[in-house]
Amino acid sequence: MAFLLASFTLPAHGKTIWHDWYVTNEINDNGQPIRPRNNIFNCSDRIYAVVSVKDIKHETHVLVVDWVDPAGRKRERTEHVFEYYGGRHTMWAWLTLHPPRGSIALRLLNPSVGMQDFIGLWTVTVSIDSSLIGKNKFEILC
Repeated sequence: MAFLLASFTLPAHGKTIWHDWYVTNEINDNGQPIRPRNNIFNCSDRIYAVVSVKDIKHETHVLVVDWVDPAGRKRERTEHVFEYYGGRHTMWAWLTLHPPRGSIALRLLNPSVGMQDFIGLWTVTVSIDSSLIGKNKFEILC
């Protein structure tokens, strides 16, 4: 199962806060991401990084999620500015892989056509206010 439960310290505030985050491709009936059964995903999956925080300073914060492919290239970056007003605050970012143009017809015969750069072990990093809260690995297979 791909998840992390821990606390971390925001250096700017010097306060330990609670957070929980995980990577998943599963959603509930309301379309909200839920904890995964494993960390192996398909090329056609929408992959979510779900982050929950509480007990942080009541102000504006910035969540950054970086998606790094098996070759070590940053493929996607999500930046989300949010206001924290108390309680548990849950956010998510997602990654959807798109095949190159012209490969759609061939993918009907072989789903991995044009997706070779995406197959393998990925890394997702999550930070809040420039403080890394964690890295996680997941695998993409086609």
